[in-house]
Amino acid sequence: MFFIPGLGNVFFKIGILIINTLLWGAIMFLHQKYLIRPRCKKKQIEEKLEDISSALAAFGAGNLAVYVDPLTGERDKTGDNNLQALANSIVAEINDITAVPSQRLCFTGNNSYQEGQIMGKQIGKLLNGKGEILVIITLFSQTNHVLRCKGCQNTLRDYFPDIHVLEIVEGHGDREKVKQLIPELVRNYPQADLVYMTDGFTPVTACKELGKLGIKSKFKIVTHDIHKENISCLKRGFIKAIIGQNAIAQTYNSLVHLYNKIESGWKPISHKLNLTPIVCTGENYREYWDEITQERKLTEHERSEFAVPVPRKTRELIKLGLILPGDQNIFSLSKKGGEDAAKVLSALNVQVDVVIAFEDNWDEFGQVELFGPSIKKMVSEGYHGIATCVFDPRIIPEINNAVTAGIPVTTYIAEPLNFRELILNVTDNIETLSNKSHDLAAAAEESARANSQITNAITKIRDGIEIQDSKSVATNRIFEQLYKSIINVNEIIKKFTDSILTITRESQSGVISISESNQAAEALQASIAEINNSINKLDERLTHISTIIKTIEDFAANTNVLAINASIQAVRAGTAGRSFAVVAEEVRELAGQSSSAVENIRLVINDILKSMNYVKQESMGNLSQVSNNLQMASSAKTSFDNISRLLVNSKEQIEIIKNSMTEINDTSRLVNSTMDEVSELNRGNVANIQEIVESIKEIEVQGKDLADTAAGLLEMAKNQDLLLSQLTLEEQ
Repeated sequence: MFFIPGLGNVFFKIGILIINTLLWGAIMFLHQKYLIRPRCKKKQIEEKLEDISSALAAFGAGNLAVYVDPLTGERDKTGDNNLQALANSIVAEINDITAVPSQRLCFTGNNSYQEGQIMGKQIGKLLNGKGEILVIITLFSQTNHVLRCKGCQNTLRDYFPDIHVLEIVEGHGDREKVKQLIPELVRNYPQADLVYMTDGFTPVTACKELGKLGIKSKFKIVTHDIHKENISCLKRGFIKAIIGQNAIAQTYNSLVHLYNKIESGWKPISHKLNLTPIVCTGENYREYWDEITQERKLTEHERSEFAVPVPRKTRELIKLGLILPGDQNIFSLSKKGGEDAAKVLSALNVQVDVVIAFEDNWDEFGQVELFGPSIKKMVSEGYHGIATCVFDPRIIPEINNAVTAGIPVTTYIAEPLNFRELILNVTDNIETLSNKSHDLAAAAEESARANSQITNAITKIRDGIEIQDSKSVATNRIFEQLYKSIINVNEIIKKFTDSILTITRESQSGVISISESNQAAEALQASIAEINNSINKLDERLTHISTIIKTIEDFAANTNVLAINASIQAVRAGTAGRSFAVVAEEVRELAGQSSSAVENIRLVINDILKSMNYVKQESMGNLSQVSNNLQMASSAKTSFDNISRLLVNSKEQIEIIKNSMTEINDTSRLVNSTMDEVSELNRGNVANIQEIVESIKEIEVQGKDLADTAAGLLEMAKNQDLLLSQLTLEEQ
C-alpha cells in the first residue's frame, strides 16, 4: 500500500494536474484573446497576468497557499464571451487548487473530471471521431462544471484529435439565458455538429429552441443528469446521451456516514468516496428509467453503492441537517435520497432536517450567500452533523468552522479540487507509512520466528502423514479381506435363500395336499356315516324280516299240522277225500319246503347280520380312524401354515440381510477407494509439505529482505517528510 513507486506516481499526477490546469487556462485565455475582441482594459489584464505569474512562481517555489484576487469592475452585459470572465476563471482555478483544504469527513458523488472523460468518449462515438462541437458551461466559477469540461476536452484531444471545440460559453444554469443563447450560437456556428451542456437543468430549453429553429437533425445535444425532462428529450431524439449519477445514494450515503461517524467513530478509507457514472442513451434508457412511474430506476450495481448504518448503542437523539441546492429535476432525487435516509435512520432515533438553499435566482445558485447562513444556523442550533454540496469554494471556510465546532460535515454532488488537500493527504500517508514501516519491521521479525515454528510444525505434520499413510495401507488390506469375506457371506446367503425358497415351495405344496386330504377324509367320514346309517336301517329291516320269518315258520308249522289233519280227514273220507288228500299232501310238502326255505333265510339273515355287525364295527373303527386322521391332518396343516409364515419372515429377513450386505459391500468398496485416494493424497501432501518447507525457507529469506525493505521505507518516509516540510501549506 505504501510502496514508494506509488508515492512517486502521486507526485507525477500532481505535476500533470498543475500543468493541465495551467495549459487549460492558457488555452482559454489565448482562445478568447485572438477570437473575441477584449472587453476590459488591457492594463487590468496585464496586471492580473503579473499576479498570476507571481502566484505560479510562488507555487513552484513550494508555497501552496498563494491567492490571486479576481478582476473587478463592470462586466460585459452583451454576452458571456468576455475576457474578464475567462481571466477570472483562471484565477478561480488557481485559488481552488491553493485554497484552504476542506476538513469535511468525506465526499460522496461522481468524479466530475471522470464524468467529462466519459462524455468525451461518448461524443467521439456519436461523431465517429470527427466534427465540431460547442460547450455550454454553467459558470466558470463552479468547479464541478469546469472539471467536466476539462475532462471532456482532454479526452477529445487524446483520443479524437479531429473533433474540435468551437467555443465554450457560460449558460449560468438559467433557462432564460439558454433560450437567448441557442439562436446566437446557431447563427455564429452553423457548422457545429453537437452541443455539450455541462448542467442537466437547461437542456430541455435548448431542445425546444432547436426544435423551433428546425435543425433537430443537425445538432446533437449531450448532457448530464437523468430526470423526466431530459429523458423526454432523449426519447424524441434531441438529446443523444446523458451521463447519469446516483443522486439518491449521494445524499443517502452522506447522512448515513454522518450517523456512523457520530455513533461509532467511523472513518472513511478515502476522503473521496466516488460513485460510478453511467451512460444513458436512447437504446438503454429503460435500464435507468421506469416508463410506468416516470421515475429514476436504480440498477443492482447502484443499489450496492448504498451505505449501511451501524447498530445503535446509545439512545440520545441525533440531529442531522441536509442542505440541498434545489428540489427540481436531479435535485429531486437528491431530496429523495435524504428522505429515504431519514426513514431508515428514524428507527435509530435520528432526526433529519432538509433545507432548500435556493431563491429562484440562478446567478446565486449554490453560492455561499445561500449556503453559509444555513450552515451557521445548524451549528448554532446544535445539530450533530451536516451534509452539504460545494459549488462555491467560499463555502469551505464555513464547513471548516463547523468542523472546528465539533460538528462533522459530509459533502455530496460537487466539491472543488484542492491541491493543498492532496499534499496534506500525502503527508498523512507518509506519516502512516512511517508507522506502518515500524510495524512492518516488527512483523517481519515476528514472521521469521513464526516461520521457524511453522517449519517445525509442518515437519511433524509430514511425519504424521507418512505414519498415517502406512496405517492407511494396513487398513486397506483389512478392507480387502473384509471385502472377500463379504463376498463369501453373500454366496452363503444366496444358497440359504435358495433353500428357503425350495422349502417354502414344498411346504406350500404340503399345505395344499393336506388340505385336499382333509377334504377327501371329510367326504369319507360323511360316506361312512351314511353307510352306518344305511346298515342301521338294514339291521332294523333284517330284524323285522326275522320277525316275519318267525311268523312264516309258525304259519308253516300250522300249515303242516293242518295238512296232516287234512290227510287224516281225507283218508277217513275214502274215495271222496282222495283228491283232497292229494292237495293236503301237496300243502304239507309246501309247508315243509316253506319251513326249509325259512330256515335257509334265517341262516342267510344271521350271516348277513353277522356280516353287518362286522361291517358296522369296522365302519365305526374307520370312522374313528378318519376322525383321528382329520385331527392329525388339521394339526399338520396348522404346523405347515406356521412353517410357511416363518419361512416368509425368514425370507424377508434374509432379503434385509442381503441388502445390508450389499450396502456393506458397496461401502467397503467406497472406503477402499477412498483409502486409496487418501493414500494418494497423503503421498501428494508429503510432497506438497516438502515444497512448503522449502517455500518457508525462502519466505524466511524474503522476511529478512522485507525487514530491510521496511527499514528502507522508514528512511525514505523520513526523507519525504523532510522534503514536504519545505512546502508552505498554511497562510503566512
